[in-house]
Amino acid sequence: MNAAGMAAAVVLLLMPQAKPNTDLKYEAKAGISIQKPPKNDEWDFKDKGRFAKDPKIILSHKVDEVCIEVIHIPPPTMGSFDNKKQAETDFAGWAGIKGITDVKQISMSSAKLPAGAAGGVNAWFYEASFKANEKPVELREWVFIGKENQCQYIIFLSGEEGMYKKHQKVLDFMLGSIKTWKIPK
Repeated sequence: MNAAGMAAAVVLLLMPQAKPNTDLKYEAKAGISIQKPPKNDEWDFKDKGRFAKDPKIILSHKVDEVCIEVIHIPPPTMGSFDNKKQAETDFAGWAGIKGITDVKQISMSSAKLPAGAAGGVNAWFYEASFKANEKPVELREWVFIGKENQCQYIIFLSGEEGMYKKHQKVLDFMLGSIKTWKIPK
């Protein structure tokens, strides 16, 4: 290597390296991302969800019992997704889980995610309440198809009674930050 090449290599090593955005979680294989509030240490990405079997992204409060779980379902090889049927099936399934009692549907309707998330896609939404091991739980679920990749996504927002209202501004920010992406080949 000549002197100019050596000098360039030294300059590259001394340049500050761009830090990854620790407030953003991007799952390339699932084609989805979500952001936590910048400069907010109360929220963190987790590896284990509260209710979902195999969530791709989990974002939860460090002290209060409230979290967002993102589930990804690849496009079917035959047929198509039915968001309403998925939401109805999911709601009906709560009653069959050990430790879950007093399941009540508060609402179920067509809706959009907060702040036009995921490109403003139409979703099927329901709100429910139940007791998990005798503790009251609030649940909100959105089911939608990503425009960019035709995958189905299920977003669970669960928490102890009153946690959505307590953290609504931040939760709506995080839900509003959801974006779907083309899945790399």
